[in-house]
Amino acid sequence: MTFNRGTCRQILLDACAGAGFAPDSPVETPDYPTAVQFVAAGVGITVMPQLGAVNLPAEVVAVPVSDRQLVRHIWVAVRAPWGSIRRPSGSLNPCTSG
Repeated sequence: MTFNRGTCRQILLDACAGAGFAPDSPVETPDYPTAVQFVAAGVGITVMPQLGAVNLPAEVVAVPVSDRQLVRHIWVAVRAPWGSIRRPSGSLNPCTSG
């Protein structure tokens, strides 16, 4: 199963293309809990960030993806204009999580 929209979908599609294939996803869903329920029902597998792999049913296990660095970029939303807002000590730098 793949997600039918969003950043995670694009990260997955890009990673698959980089590995030389396109996922064959007969089912697409807009959210993690629905994807997990499809997995629990035996429909297939799904790929999701660690953040989405919580409170899994007993019959579903999360297996870390290895040998590939998949990265999501996380941003901070602030009121415009940014220049008029006092920045916290240190700078806000882009970060990644695995």
